[in-house]
Amino acid sequence: MKNIFKGIAISAFFLLCSLTLSAQNGTKQFEFDDFFKNYTFNAPGIRELRSMKDGITFSKIENQGTQISVFSFLTGQRIKTILDLNTLDSITIKTFTDYSFSPDETKILLLTGREAIYRRSFVADYYVYDTVKRTLKPLSAKGKQQVATFSPDGSKVAFVRQNNLFYADLNTGTEVQVTTDGKKNSIINGIPDWVYEEEFSFNKAFDWSPDGKTLAWIRFDESRVPEFSMTMFQGQAPSLDQNKLYPGVETFKYPKAGEENSKVTVQCYNLADSIVHTINIGNDTDIYIPRIRFVPDSAKLAIFKVNRLQNKLDILLASTHTLESSLLFTETNKYYIDDNYYDDIRFLSDSTHFIIRSERDGYSHIYLYSMDGQLVNQVTKGNFDVTELNGCDVANRLIFYTSAEPSPYQREVYSIKWDGSEKKRLSMNIGTNVAKFSNGYKYYYITSSSVQSPPNTILFDASGKPTRVLSDSKALKSKLSDYSFNYREFFQFVTSEHISLNGWMLKPPTFDPTKKFPVFMTQYSGPDSQSALDTW
Repeated sequence: MKNIFKGIAISAFFLLCSLTLSAQNGTKQFEFDDFFKNYTFNAPGIRELRSMKDGITFSKIENQGTQISVFSFLTGQRIKTILDLNTLDSITIKTFTDYSFSPDETKILLLTGREAIYRRSFVADYYVYDTVKRTLKPLSAKGKQQVATFSPDGSKVAFVRQNNLFYADLNTGTEVQVTTDGKKNSIINGIPDWVYEEEFSFNKAFDWSPDGKTLAWIRFDESRVPEFSMTMFQGQAPSLDQNKLYPGVETFKYPKAGEENSKVTVQCYNLADSIVHTINIGNDTDIYIPRIRFVPDSAKLAIFKVNRLQNKLDILLASTHTLESSLLFTETNKYYIDDNYYDDIRFLSDSTHFIIRSERDGYSHIYLYSMDGQLVNQVTKGNFDVTELNGCDVANRLIFYTSAEPSPYQREVYSIKWDGSEKKRLSMNIGTNVAKFSNGYKYYYITSSSVQSPPNTILFDASGKPTRVLSDSKALKSKLSDYSFNYREFFQFVTSEHISLNGWMLKPPTFDPTKKFPVFMTQYSGPDSQSALDTW
């Protein structure tokens, strides 16, 4: 629940700021509704541009969730509309809120009727649109689904319903139930329990093999986990009308510190023999399995195995044929391995290398390994942290990453060769830079901001040349020029344990250094939760 408390602190601090940023010298004053109702000072931005397979075009939802169109990265011009619900002969749904393409981009999964469960999990109605046949059909008529995912050849879609794993064969129209033991507050297949979703930041616990012949998933047995009951009131968003007169009770599995966690196993299912198998990952049951992922070799499944203290990570390579696993790699940390590192472990498409992010030399850096578990070389070096792995261009042996190299307050985007040579800074502006890359790394766009500069987003081509501005802050800057306020100021202080820490303060416009002012202080001590950051 670390992020919940962080959100409370941030919201409370924002409330204070909005009330203390009063105007001086007869200029305009900030109003409460400007922040919480009218959003007068919201920074500009863009929705994520979803790259198409060709890497030179992107798609996005249009017309209030009734269309999907394709645009040119280079010009921003619409090329075509590939789905328009209003032009279909039979309109099964009126709108959708999300979508995903099959690997060959001939089919689209549409999501509608989303109902939230926890922070990341939800159920929804999924529909499959065939762009060739121009047909729209429900994925399943037997109830809402979770985390629906195309198989690599696009002929099937796997999903979870009521704690069981299924797949739909789009060619035959049949639905196959893979597991049958799923039960609320007892057994979960293919999606994480509450602890995993909250603390390991994911909501899907299954994967297709690259050849589409095998499904693998994590099975959670939470039958011995203690239960927690929470009173459910009517509320406002969403409104629980059934609790209008009498509050209800929701009971779920919730292990407090020292209590039992779910017992996890890894299972697989070959579509040809329709048999569920359990993979041998050892006898220790007091562990976490925060990720599973097929490597480019379809017969090998990478299983991430973490001890209860979360300071040791073993990556096992398992065969879905023999059901045996062997140790590929071990990472240890005296204190803690951040869950963000799990998604920065990438098995590369050349099938002979993988890359990791590790703090083994005191800073977070990128390392290149061979698939026999041997270190090839340390890619990045220096007294700074790599904070995000943005991608790996295997064809050109390039790695793209974000780091706090110039300053702990800032984030810059770089590219570097696998051997650590030809390092190049891609971001242009000082402050915090966030990068997104198209397929094949043919284009990328960077959103930059700082304490004194609202966000701007610029598109670059593969050579690093700026091609066009996607979003700028000219209008917001002009609007803010009518107001008087102070920007955040950074400072450092030394703790009683002689540790130097960074902080920031915001002074009211009426600040007088000769007077004393009350202080509202907020801080959050969760791992990797930096708030002293040079960002808008």
